[in-house]
Amino acid sequence: MALKIIHITDIHDGHPKNDGLFVHALDELETFARLCGNDQAILVVTGDIIDYPDQKRLHRAADLLRKLQERSGIPVVVVPGNHDMVENRIRPGFMKTPRGWKAQKAAFAKEFAWTVRPPGSSTILETVFPPMTTVPGVYYRVDRAVDENGRVLHLVGLDTVAEDAFFAEGRLGEEQISR
Repeated sequence: MALKIIHITDIHDGHPKNDGLFVHALDELETFARLCGNDQAILVVTGDIIDYPDQKRLHRAADLLRKLQERSGIPVVVVPGNHDMVENRIRPGFMKTPRGWKAQKAAFAKEFAWTVRPPGSSTILETVFPPMTTVPGVYYRVDRAVDENGRVLHLVGLDTVAEDAFFAEGRLGEEQISR
């Protein structure tokens, strides 16, 4: 058995040009999962799942991914992008407030809490460091996959959405770097 990583990013569900793309992509992934046969696969989703910060759309995206995991057996790992936040990030100064930043991170973490796997809970994947939501600018997760031959692969997801910026600026927090 081989370990396969399936990576999707920047779906921007809800953007007028992407109508139906997310559902279609997940259908294709489910077909791919069946083609993997005995191989083991992990789906890594690296942000901008939705196009605009909307709680209903974020919930829908999480629900679609959870159902894909349940049907296919492929574990899902999710890291947020700057479009995945729930509160109105356009409102001047909102991101600079602890309430605003923490509320956005907490809403995302709540929707995708089911992707965190305690050690020993999965035969292929476990979460070594769960996502952090309490420190502005610090969001990361580390997951470890182990194949049948004992080879280890670490998946490190770093959210680089700056706490005082409208768009991601590619900055990592000191705590992210030290980890």
